Amino acid sequence: MTSEPMTKNDRTSFIGMAVFLGGWTMLFVALLFVWADVRLSSPVWPPSNEPRPPLDYRTWPAVATVLIAASSWMLARGRLAATALLGTGFVAVQLAGLSALWRAGVTPSSGRYGSILYTFLALHGLHVVVGLAGLVLARATQRNWRLFWHFVGGVWLVLFAALYLAGCSNEQTRGRAAYQQYCRPCHGENGDGHGFSSVGLRPPPRDFTRPLFKFGHTPAPLLPPDAALERIIRKGLNGTAMLPWDVSDQELHDVVQYIKTFSPDWRTVGQGQEVVPSPDPFGAARAAEATKHGDKVFHEKGCASCHEERDLKPTDFCLRWKSAEYCDLPVRELPPDLRCDPLRNVYPGTELADVYSTVAAGIGGASMPTFKGALPEEDLWGLAYYIRSLRADQTGCMRSRTGQ
Repeated sequence: MTSEPMTKNDRTSFIGMAVFLGGWTMLFVALLFVWADVRLSSPVWPPSNEPRPPLDYRTWPAVATVLIAASSWMLARGRLAATALLGTGFVAVQLAGLSALWRAGVTPSSGRYGSILYTFLALHGLHVVVGLAGLVLARATQRNWRLFWHFVGGVWLVLFAALYLAGCSNEQTRGRAAYQQYCRPCHGENGDGHGFSSVGLRPPPRDFTRPLFKFGHTPAPLLPPDAALERIIRKGLNGTAMLPWDVSDQELHDVVQYIKTFSPDWRTVGQGQEVVPSPDPFGAARAAEATKHGDKVFHEKGCASCHEERDLKPTDFCLRWKSAEYCDLPVRELPPDLRCDPLRNVYPGTELADVYSTVAAGIGGASMPTFKGALPEEDLWGLAYYIRSLRADQTGCMRSRTGQ
């Protein structure tokens, strides 16, 4: 398309458009500075206490970027119909993306992330609609509207890079931020269990660089699945400094993934499946019979030798390593008094199933072996009933410090 000489009206119109675009640029730059200030003040983005877009949300703005870039390319070649069609497609894709955001709970009033995102998208979308109208209704050959449309496309490229490529934290960044806030004081900067709050804690905080977990309900040497780690974080471990943490689902997922970066064993050893309780062969109607059977199994299978005649037992845990293979300060523990001591991963409302899972899977790194497959299911359930019955009357119990 050949350029025509500019008339006085054309020059005046061009200057007006340039002033308008300059003002629009300053508005967007000011908003970007606001966004940058809010973004940099938050360790994760979107902030952890606000709704997050669905994982596949970025597909929508990515498609929109392709469409608006293609529309500018078509306009530069004088193809108005293709430009208008692609521009309309851009608007439709943006509306579909906003619908996905809304269904995920990200709205203009849901928090800082939603407020800023909707402001940018609404303001830019309005100018896109104006640009489409100008191209179609006000002579697309006029250079001012061509300039306006290319500018709209350029602004979107900047917004896409800022809001979607550089704006959102990845999983590991978010996980590290959550770990720093909740876990680092006890488990340490490097996950070795030597945080500044770990001194004197009994039992000591877990060393994530040597991923050995007692209460993952997974037979060793396999590592517990993510769901087991999430349960421990959510519910805590009774009688320890590991308290229940009320964190969002996203934070919980991210911090578990970050914990798994401390040791290569998560890639080489792999994760197992939790021991799931089998159907209870007794049921509430036969609880007394189950308890009596469990009492017999408990004493015949040697459980009493640890839990009644209690002595310090060696474990695979270590407070101080002299070298990669030699422990300079090993951890020894007393088996818990099943009547009085708090049982780490037995929670109100699910006591029977929790005891069954613990007995069946064993305690990783301790003297408690895996009994799943070694004992009949009837024996495992009998032990669960018996242990639960021991805890029914805790008269005279004093909270001991077993270090379990």
